[in-house]
Amino acid sequence: MNFSYSPGGLPFVDLTLTHAGQSIAKPALVDSGSTINILPYEDGLDLGLSWEVQRVLLKSEGFLKGTSTYAVLLTAQLATFSPVQLAFAWTRKSRDEIRLILGQTNFFQHFEVTFRGREGSFTIAPYDWFASCLVRSQKHPQRTLGITEAAVF
Repeated sequence: MNFSYSPGGLPFVDLTLTHAGQSIAKPALVDSGSTINILPYEDGLDLGLSWEVQRVLLKSEGFLKGTSTYAVLLTAQLATFSPVQLAFAWTRKSRDEIRLILGQTNFFQHFEVTFRGREGSFTIAPYDWFASCLVRSQKHPQRTLGITEAAVF
């Protein structure tokens, strides 16, 4: 599916996040340079998350260094694609300090993204890991599957 960059020249997509029956819909920055998905503090509260009951504390680096950050699992709906489970670093940083970010872990493990900066557009498609394994095995029929690949079959 094709998307256009925002007027500011950034790759944003409309995303619906759900947790325990509560949903929010908002733009998210698709950021291949971010190692993780990031959820601003207020967005977590809007989803009914409680800071006090979180148990999986993350070691924060880069922009989040020195900020308390917890791992949370949310259901994400992007466009007409099937919902996926995404892991987010829920941070104490506010919406004024940080955006909702879709990063390498684990947005880019569920979706293939192609940026076309000169054209001001980008494409997102669901990543079909199983199909990609079949294509690779057809290209290399003598190849032995690795242990993680074999577990899927």
